[in-house]
Formats: sequence, C-alpha cells, structure tokens
Amino acid sequence: MLFLTVVAALVFIPQPVVAATLTIILVNKITDEPVEDATVVLGRDSAQHDTTNAQGKVLFKGVKYPVQLKILAPGYAAVRFPLNPKKNSVKILLTPLVVESEGLEVVADYIPEKASKITLTNEEITSAPGSQGDALKVIQSLPGVVPVNGNSGMIYIRGSSPEDNGVWINTLPVGYLYHWGGLRSTLNPALVKDFNLFLGGYSVEYMDRLGGMLDIRLRPPKKDRFHQRYNIGTFESSFLIEGPIGPANGSDSFYLAARRSYIDLLTSPDGFNSALGNADDNDDQVITVPRFYDAQALWRHELSSGTIDVQYFSAGDELKLDNKTAASSDPELVGELSQDSSYQTLGLTWQQQWGTRWSSHLALSQGEQRDNISLGTDTDTGLPFFANSTIRTTRLQPELSWQGGGKKTITGGMELTYVEAPVDLYISVPPAEDEPFYDFTGSKKYRESSTLYANTRALFIKQRNSWNSRFNTTLGLRYSQLEGTAEVGMSGLAPRIGSEYRLNDKILFTASWGRYFQMPSGEKLIEGFGTPKLRFTEAEHRILGIQYQATSLWSVQMEAYHKPMKHLVIRVPDAEPGKNYANKSTGEAYGFDLLIKRQQQGRKMGWLSYSRGESTRTNRLTGEKYPSSGDQTHTLTLVWKQPMPGLADKWNWGIKLQASSGKPYTPVTGRTQEALADGKQRWQPVYGKLNSARLPSYFSLDLRVDRNIPINNWTLNLYLELQNITRHENVIRYDFGNSYQNYNRPKKVTGLPFMPFFGITATF
Repeated sequence: MLFLTVVAALVFIPQPVVAATLTIILVNKITDEPVEDATVVLGRDSAQHDTTNAQGKVLFKGVKYPVQLKILAPGYAAVRFPLNPKKNSVKILLTPLVVESEGLEVVADYIPEKASKITLTNEEITSAPGSQGDALKVIQSLPGVVPVNGNSGMIYIRGSSPEDNGVWINTLPVGYLYHWGGLRSTLNPALVKDFNLFLGGYSVEYMDRLGGMLDIRLRPPKKDRFHQRYNIGTFESSFLIEGPIGPANGSDSFYLAARRSYIDLLTSPDGFNSALGNADDNDDQVITVPRFYDAQALWRHELSSGTIDVQYFSAGDELKLDNKTAASSDPELVGELSQDSSYQTLGLTWQQQWGTRWSSHLALSQGEQRDNISLGTDTDTGLPFFANSTIRTTRLQPELSWQGGGKKTITGGMELTYVEAPVDLYISVPPAEDEPFYDFTGSKKYRESSTLYANTRALFIKQRNSWNSRFNTTLGLRYSQLEGTAEVGMSGLAPRIGSEYRLNDKILFTASWGRYFQMPSGEKLIEGFGTPKLRFTEAEHRILGIQYQATSLWSVQMEAYHKPMKHLVIRVPDAEPGKNYANKSTGEAYGFDLLIKRQQQGRKMGWLSYSRGESTRTNRLTGEKYPSSGDQTHTLTLVWKQPMPGLADKWNWGIKLQASSGKPYTPVTGRTQEALADGKQRWQPVYGKLNSARLPSYFSLDLRVDRNIPINNWTLNLYLELQNITRHENVIRYDFGNSYQNYNRPKKVTGLPFMPFFGITATF
C-alpha cells in the first residue's frame, strides 16, 4: 500500500494565539530538490492558500496558531496535520509516490495549467514497449497524435500538420527533433528527465504554433562522482560522461554525450541495396548509406537561489541515392538525390529566485541549421537541381514572475528573435502537404540567390488566480509581430483563457480557449520564389476536459476539442512569379481524446489511449473540401509493462498494441501520355477526388523484454524489442508503377515488418 511520509523539524510548544508570518519550504526527501507548484492550504475553511514557487517556498502572513495544514502536490499524496511551530520558517520533506528501481524520478509541472497536458517520466519514456529505447518515440502512443506513416517521428496533433508543432529542450529551440523524419530522436535518452506534451491550449510563454507543443526537460548532471554510460543499439552507439567540476556535490557539474549510427560502417552501398531488394539496375540505388550523429553538452552552475546552464545541441544526417525509376513519368527527377542536413544550438538559461515573491527565467540561444539538397538533372546543363539554405537564429526570452499571497501569480516576458537565412536554389516550387502529384518536370524552375532577414517580437503576460482551493483561472495575452526583407510583415494579438475547478480531491474539470498564430515556413516568403506578403496562419483552440484521479496510481483524462483554422497557406497553380503561395485555405479539426494511465511505480507502468477525431481542409481557390492527410478517425493504443512471474522475476516484459482506421489518400484512376519538347514521351496520372480513398486499417503488436543487472559497482541494462510480432501487413501507401501502369491494381507499400531491436547499456 502506497503512503506518504512527512518529516518536519517541528516542536510543539503551547503558546497564545497570535498573528505571525510563516514560510513553508517543501523539499523532495530523496533528491533534496524543491517541490514546485504544490498547493498549501492553512485552516479547514481554506481561508489561506497558495502554491509553492520554483524554490519550493510559500509565504503566509497573519497566521494564527495552532492551524491545520494541508499539502496537495503533483506526484505526492494529499497530507493533513496540525501545525504549531516555534519558528517562522518550516522545512517539510515529502516522499514521492513514484519510486523507481534505480532511483527517483518526479515529473514537474513546469507550467501549472492542466488542460490538454500529458506528462511522462524518464522511465515511462525510455522503457515503454514500442519505443525501441528512444526517449521520444513514445509520443506516438499518446492520444491526439497521428504519425505521418508507420513509425515516423513526424506527427499530426489534433488535426494540425507536423510543421505546426513546436519543440523546446530546456526552453531552447532546436533545428529538428528526429533523424530522417523519425528513425531516432536527436537526443540521448539517458538525458531526458521528463516532458510535458500539450495537445492544445498551451500558455502564452510558448512559441507561436497552431498545433501541439512539446516541452522537453533534461535532467541536471550528477555531481556526486564521475559517471560513464556506454550504449550500443540496433542502429547506433553512444556514450555519456558526467560528474562534478571541482569537489563532489559542489556548485559546478557537467555532462557530455555523443551518438553515431554505424550501419554505414558495417555495410557497403551494394550490400545495403541488396538488403533493400534494389538489386536490379533499373531500381533506385543507394550511393551513400544513411548515417547520422548527434551530441549534447551541459555545464551547470548552482547559485544560492538559482541555476545557470550553458548548453549545446547538435545533429547531422546524410543520404545519397541514384534515382532511376522516374524516367518514364518525371524524367527531370532522374539522377542523384542527396540530402545533407545538420543543426547546432548554443544556449544559456538562467533561473533565479529573488526573495519570496519574485522569480525570473532567461533563455538566450544562437542556432544554425543547414540543408543542402540536390536532385534530378537539368537537361540544359547536365547538372542537378538544388536547394541550399543556412538559417541562423538568435533568440532571447526573458520572463519575470510575481507571486501574490495566496491569490495570484503574474508572469510577463518577451520573445525576441533575429533570423538571417541565405538561400541558393534552382528548383521548382515544392508541393503543398495535401497535393497528390508533384510534377517536377512540368513545373517552372526558379533560380534564386538571396538572404532573408527577419525580426520577430512577441510580448506576453498572464495572470493565474487561485480564487479558493478549488477554482483557478488563467488569463493570458500574447502579441506577435514579424518584419523582414522583401516587405515581409505580419502581426497578431492572441488572447487565451483557462479555468480549472476541483470538485474534490479526485475530480478536476478544465476548460480553455485561445487564439494561436504561426509564421509561414521560410521558403514561402522568399521574394520571387514565394510570396513575401503572406500573413500569419491562425487557429482557435476550444477545449473541455475532466481529469479523475481514481487512486494514487490510476488516473483518467478525457477531453473534447474543436479547432477551426484559417489563412492556411496553399500553393497557387500556374501563378506568376512572386505569387506562388496564398493564405487561401481553411481547416477544421474536432474530436475526443481519452487517456487511462497507471502511474509508473517500481517496475510496473502502462496506459490505454483512444482518440476519435476528424480533420478537414477547404481550398478557397477551388472551393474543394476534403479530409486532411492527418485525418485518422479512430486510434486505440495499449502500452503495458511489468515484471515477469516466477523464476524470471528479474526480467520485465511489456507490450504495445496499436490499432487505427486508415488514413486518406488520393487514388489514381487512369493515365495519359504526353509528348515532351525533346520528342520523348512520358506518362501522367489521372487522379480521383482529393483524399477520397482510405488505406486499410492499421494494426501492430510489439513485445519487449528488458533487465537491469547490477555487477559490482556498475550496471548492465539489456532490452530486446520485437516489432509487429503478428506480422500484420500495414499499408502506408500505394505504388501505382513507374509509368502509372498499375493504376487499377496498385502494389502495397508497407511499413516496417516483423523486426527485432536491441539495446545494451553499461553504466559506471
């Protein structure tokens, strides 16, 4: 039976009833970290209440002893006891509910708002079946989330496109989150402490996005001694070193991690092509075996009432192949296709508590993302078409918070960003997300070499009121403005409202409404190539929810949402230069999400999620309304892990079962032949109604076994994961043939088949 112990240095001394000032400090008993966002109530009638700040402190004035104390903290059971101290400051040690086999992980509510937020610990993230040891692939198992295809890390969130989702790592932006669109995340999983995933309705502090927001927090470096961690997995190997700088448990510590794929070191391009079944000379051929790397580093300096972190993130991906199969349908695509992408971010974050009322947070970063793409062959020059860009971003976000006595918290700040993006390209305008056909050969090519400059400014403020111990409201306002070269300019005012009503200790009702903006992607704003005078895209988030804490371990979260979208950007066919894009599309998404979760404790964890949703788009140029590519009506996922029974009780086993209805696609109903200028013939498809057909339903069952083995003063961790053990044929698209000759009997292109994944980690 789970319980919470409270240890306090309190001495009961009878004294007359007098008004006094009382500071309560809540601290995690195991890690000695402050417990933030805990509600502290004085008196049985809840006359005085407040929430702890980033230092775990809360101040009350006019306290009359003796008084009844109640503490409600996320991750801790509710506690009540009488209080009559002889000091005006009391430190209370709280024992969390979640105790893991190798230590303790407590998930912090970095943003106190509860609507549309899902929080997972490091253990839940890294050892969940179906994640293949990757810290962020578990996102695909959560409600409201639809992968682009199969195990892709590119996801739709409540009907919004992948580019509409935002990501922070320790409040700093990064270039991209996944290698090759979803093979692996660009973070070492051992560094991820936890994350908050907002499916919608997120607060004004976050960046301007229409979809969801992923707030990833990395753990601080260990500082008791020097630690080492080495890992080898299915695709990559990695290392992590960390420890104190100077004396143990001092004020300075660090970690350094790096990872690299090794498939290209084990096999040649010929061997890789053979493994893929590309043995025929007419098949596309891999020239450079895909490879990637990433690295993370952090130095932490602890202050008396704050911390300073200097952080570095980087990643890189490279792939090159010879495209041959487009010869009969899109001949200008024949030739070398290569992509070389990388990013690096250097940032500083400073958190500080100023007395009992004021606190601040500052994030400063400098980032660079490079993308070099070449494809096809220009018949005039014999050289490939290309698109090369370097996006350099400088970002500053200071915040200041004031916490009132038991009633309100006010947070204000700004986000200042400067972007410099030199581009050099000779290519056609790329297709929009839902366009079924990209006719590269028949499209006009644009030659541009210029630099895009942009300044974005956003001011935000929010006030969170605790009217009593049951009812909280949040009022927020964000104003965003963008100015750039080529008459780029847009602005918008985004009000947001949220409320939470706690019926009792088990039931919480939530509601939120907000307006959200997003800048169109950079290539759409390039003068000559795009349309510089585009405006912000816009969405409303309308959400109603209920959260039920059935026991200290089991919880239920249900939400209904409606998301209208407008001013979405689409490509304008046969447009004149400088007007290739327009804000001429609208969208709508609505649905219901359910999450039944068993909190991770010891070696048992799991959840069941179900989503029912619809997502549509309307092209205002043509008047056509159709399901968006992320429209997936039903999604059911079960994730469960527990120890094995009997003699194998040192091992854990788990499953991930995922079933969903098929996503939409545009069918090919015929083909026509076209004569090119050089006298050659090519085949063109005849398409049916946009996204009018559906792929077959998806089903996958994954099995995982793992174990931690202590060996003297180090630990060996082993896991084996078997993907799609039922060998179900999951179709992710249809192949209509190189000349569309199979339009009436297309071949199925399936996701990853039955496949084993493994990981071996040694920790010293």
